[in-house]
Amino acid sequence: MTEIRDASPADAEEIARIYRPYVSDSAISFELEPPEAGIIAKRLDAAGSSYPWLVAAGPAGLLGYAYGGPHPEPAGISLLGRGVRLPR
Repeated sequence: MTEIRDASPADAEEIARIYRPYVSDSAISFELEPPEAGIIAKRLDAAGSSYPWLVAAGPAGLLGYAYGGPHPEPAGISLLGRGVRLPR
């Protein structure tokens, strides 16, 4: 059975494992390097009670996670430049 619950710092390692391929093997994240568990734990802590982090936990571990927060400006955005104009 799957349980949806608040994430805790103890989940940081599995969250990092789930997130890693989205950073290293795809173009859907603007992060340049996959964050380690310690960085994920700091993000969880920084969210506090202002922004939720949820995990879907199954018998064999985490199946996924979701979180809310202000939109950050990841390092990859600077590679795109500012005020980009595209031709019509």
